[in-house]
Formats: sequence, C-alpha cells, structure tokens
Amino acid sequence: MSSESHSYAPRLRHEVIARNHVFAKVHRLPHVISYGESAVIVYQPSECGRYHGNFLKASYAAILKRPQWRKRLEKVHAQGGRCLPAGDRQWHELDSSMSSDALLMNIFCYPRITRKTEIWIVLGIERGSHPEFGFLPRVPLVS
Repeated sequence: MSSESHSYAPRLRHEVIARNHVFAKVHRLPHVISYGESAVIVYQPSECGRYHGNFLKASYAAILKRPQWRKRLEKVHAQGGRCLPAGDRQWHELDSSMSSDALLMNIFCYPRITRKTEIWIVLGIERGSHPEFGFLPRVPLVS
C-alpha cells in the first residue's frame, strides 16, 4: 500500500467529523461532543422522540415502527462511559455520527427502498423484503 492510501481513512474520518459539527449546529439538533483528540458528534433523540439527528426523518420513523429495528437503537455505546458526558440518559451506539450501523439503517430502512429494482438485483434479495440487522450467520471458520 502506498502512503497515500494510508492517509485516506483518517482524512475521511476528519471530514465526517467536521461536517457533523456544522450539521448539528446549523440544524440545532440535540447533541454532545465526545471527549478525546478526534471529538465526534453524538446525537440525542428529540424531546418528542420522533426525530434523531443521526437519521433521516423517514428512516427514523420506519425504524420506530418495527420492533426488531427499534431494538437496535437500544444497543449501549461501548465507550459511552469513558468518552461521553454523563447525563440523565444512557448513550447508544447508533447515536454516534461515526456509526456504520446507523448509516446502513438510514439507507436500508428508508421507506420502500428495497422495492427499487436496482437495489434488490444488486443485493440478491426479493423485491420489497425487509432487512434484518444484527444477524449472526454462524459460519464455521476454517482457520
């Protein structure tokens, strides 16, 4: 690997962090900033509970409607106790602006996304099927 490819990931992370800082401020979204050198935005649900800064409104509404998706919102943030301010709520993994799970759920929980021909063909799924998050396939390892 070239030294250029080694620096791509940190630059991308920095860009995502910077954009989330601006996004949270401009839209006045409830959030906190983590501790540490690469401080990230960690969003909180709105007071009414219908919106969350880390999710598109339509995706979040769809997540809240399906119990198996909504349950994913409750997964506790592993470093929350060390890198996030203590408060009256527990921090969750999907609150973090750096959560790849939140990104995937934004895309695949968006209403009717799996009805789009391009999506179900590329993914090899049935038209209109619903994604299952956190699935553990239990594939035996060779080594």
